[in-house]
Amino acid sequence: MDKKDPAEEITIKAAAELVGVRESALRYYERKKLIRPRRTEAGYRMYSPEDIARIRNILLLRHFDFTVDEIRAALDDPDFSAERLIAGQYEVQQAKIRHAEQLAGIAQMVQLTGVIMPDEFLHDGETEAEKPEIMERRWNMPRLMQKVKEMLPQIHPKKIPQIKVHLAAVCALRGTEPPDSDAVLAQIDGFYAVCTEVFGKLPPVLFHILVRAYASDGAMAASLDLDYGEGAAVYFSEALAAWCARQAESEDSAET
Repeated sequence: MDKKDPAEEITIKAAAELVGVRESALRYYERKKLIRPRRTEAGYRMYSPEDIARIRNILLLRHFDFTVDEIRAALDDPDFSAERLIAGQYEVQQAKIRHAEQLAGIAQMVQLTGVIMPDEFLHDGETEAEKPEIMERRWNMPRLMQKVKEMLPQIHPKKIPQIKVHLAAVCALRGTEPPDSDAVLAQIDGFYAVCTEVFGKLPPVLFHILVRAYASDGAMAASLDLDYGEGAAVYFSEALAAWCARQAESEDSAET
């Protein structure tokens, strides 16, 4: 190892200011053997340019939730490459984003409906409980349905025509397209986009439950059939199920 040039070294105060952390953080990193600043005869810590570069890498890796042990092992590896480590975090961070969006959607739905989801939904990984038809049986569906009805008048008047455009477009394809066709699912994309503008981003599975609740309610299903033809409510619900299945497939593909 090359001998450090004392002329290039700086004090702990200067080092902390340079990298934007408290001096206590640098002492903590030293206790954890992440950095090893030189000590003067009087016991003062002195930080070289190499120490500063190492500290910056520590801060970078901490942002990506590497543990102290993982950071130490990485930095002590002769072949250490921050670029390679960070590039390998892409899928991990994408999964965290999806999980955060799911939790935000759950919070949004509870805020809108006042209905708490079953504990099974909060488990990691895909389970039977995450399937809409199974989740429906675990929810307080009468209460949820009432909340959905209460939410409908809150829709901004300018959004109602947009929602109806996509509903009508889906139902118009009932006689010529299966509910899982690309043409139908494209209209569901538009319907979902408008709904997220109104209610906030909901995970597709929860969005599915809301609309299935709407379509399965006798009065609302009758209204759909009256406006868009007999069987419209069932067709729309089937199209939505196909749309949710495609969303799940897309997420699975992104994770592999």
